[in-house]
Amino acid sequence: MALREMLLPMGLYDLSPDSFVSRELEAYGVGFALVEEVLRRVAEDSFVTSCSGEALSRWEFLLGLPTQPEVPLESRRETVLARLAIRPGDFTLPRLEQSVSGAGVKVKITENPPQGALSISFVDTLLEYENWEQLKKQIQALLPAHLPAEFDVGILTWEMFDGFSLSFTDWDSADFSWQWFDINGHKLGKEGQHA
Repeated sequence: MALREMLLPMGLYDLSPDSFVSRELEAYGVGFALVEEVLRRVAEDSFVTSCSGEALSRWEFLLGLPTQPEVPLESRRETVLARLAIRPGDFTLPRLEQSVSGAGVKVKITENPPQGALSISFVDTLLEYENWEQLKKQIQALLPAHLPAEFDVGILTWEMFDGFSLSFTDWDSADFSWQWFDINGHKLGKEGQHA
């Protein structure tokens, strides 16, 4: 409710448009509008699902995730929410898979009892990583410390490369690195990823 409407029923003030009281109330209204806007933004940025890209970067920094403004907001939000959802007792295979999505990757985890290790196969990546070691470090931080992990990033064969019908010059001009193929090779040929 506007200040003028609150004072009008009292009948004590001159609230005509040119009165000093009306002008003062108008100035208060401008100040309150600024405060209301700041409060609205604070409330919006308090929740990962509605925060701005800038606030999402702060969430990523707090959680030790790489900040990547070029990655779609929804992928970044999904990663932050997965990281925030991790609880101390999350050591079943399905919960471990959900926990690891907090590193920005979707994986399938299987137990390998003879070696006492976890076998981790990559399904998809939500974030972009510069190198394999950076991604591996993020994942290992989310796994039980006493269990070693074996990583399977898939297989790239020459037949798969030949399937794209590109020359070596075409591949070179795309400026891919072997590290990129290790982490993102499964995206080749999918929407938005072309060789």
